[in-house]
Amino acid sequence: YKKLESIDVSLLAEMDVNLEAVCHALELKIAGLKDRYWKELFDNLTKVTEKLTSNSRTRLFDVLTEHTHIDFTPSNAYAIVIWILKNANHYYDDQLIDTVERIVGAANISLYKSNERTFGADQWRYYHMPEGLNCYSLEYRVVLDRVGGIANSSWSHENPKWGLEQRATTFLNDIRTVASNLGYDTSRNGSIESYTWSSGSKTEIWCKNLRTAKEEVLFEARAYKNGNIHSKFNQTFLRRLNVEFGRLKGWLKNASEAASEMDIPLEEAQAAFQSNIQLGQSDLLMLAAPSAEAA
Repeated sequence: YKKLESIDVSLLAEMDVNLEAVCHALELKIAGLKDRYWKELFDNLTKVTEKLTSNSRTRLFDVLTEHTHIDFTPSNAYAIVIWILKNANHYYDDQLIDTVERIVGAANISLYKSNERTFGADQWRYYHMPEGLNCYSLEYRVVLDRVGGIANSSWSHENPKWGLEQRATTFLNDIRTVASNLGYDTSRNGSIESYTWSSGSKTEIWCKNLRTAKEEVLFEARAYKNGNIHSKFNQTFLRRLNVEFGRLKGWLKNASEAASEMDIPLEEAQAAFQSNIQLGQSDLLMLAAPSAEAA
């Protein structure tokens, strides 16, 4: 198409080249590529997407593709980026709730002090939460029985080289993402794929506690061929996760309630309350401001 610019107009006419038809063909080609351009834009919004779990990234991209029937232009791209930035906080909060609720099981929770209801083991049949269950927090030791375990498929392509099923890998990476958003940086300690997993062997996932600037074990996990993973969480991380989960569910109105219900120091509850990452106005301006070149 660019080479046509160098050909004399009279010669193009002599060859019966219709410039309007050529321009129309180019427009159609560009329109056909716009989905690829929108995806490229989304993939490069790493300041936002690296803080999203797998499900949140999929949800956000699905919403994005629903609205990208419009042309890929600088103004449209800018408008979409602004929309993503303004809505990112909802995804950060929703994914924390989703991650905790996926962990919940009969042996994985303790009830708030004020919640006097008890739930028998028979009410947990078929992996359904008991009706009316609320006001609970996760225990430090949990059994993840619906997220996958050691890969042992008869099909070699379904067995990742690091030894863990892909769905289990995704979920453990999601836990790392949620932890990072709460102040436990995992970016420099390697993803779940960087570890070697074998049945029953303990694997420690490390992080940097941004409050103390110290390297800590975020959680340890033992995966098994029966599809289970037994995990033990860093206690300060789990308390922070529980406080934010309770706040986002509407069970905890302030730090004092969190300290009382979970029997933790008030100072720790205050540091945990509203600690989940949120993009503020200054972040929006910094991330969304057009570059000097674009201007």
